[in-house]
Amino acid sequence: MNRALLDELQRQNSYPSITLLLNTTRGASLSASELDTAMRLIAQADDRLDGDVSDALRHHLRERLTDLLHDHAAEQGSQALALFVSADYVAGVRLGQAVDERVTIDDTFTTRD
Repeated sequence: MNRALLDELQRQNSYPSITLLLNTTRGASLSASELDTAMRLIAQADDRLDGDVSDALRHHLRERLTDLLHDHAAEQGSQALALFVSADYVAGVRLGQAVDERVTIDDTFTTRD
């Protein structure tokens, strides 16, 4: 991730801002296991937002995450994939090091990894 993109991600501030971090296999598209893990994390985000935001927003964010995941699924992998989604912003970034796989929901995106 370059500094300009990192700065852009850190400028975003709206709730909910969802960050999904997933380890991937270097040099390969996402495997069935990696896709399953990502879909589990997306479902986890959806569950956590249930009752916290409107159903329409929750469904919209889940759809954006799923679409972004599929946009990156066929790309040649690195060590990890980070997906960033809010109501107004979407970005996917390949990372050069492994991450703690998780989904976070906050006012800002998780960019420390």
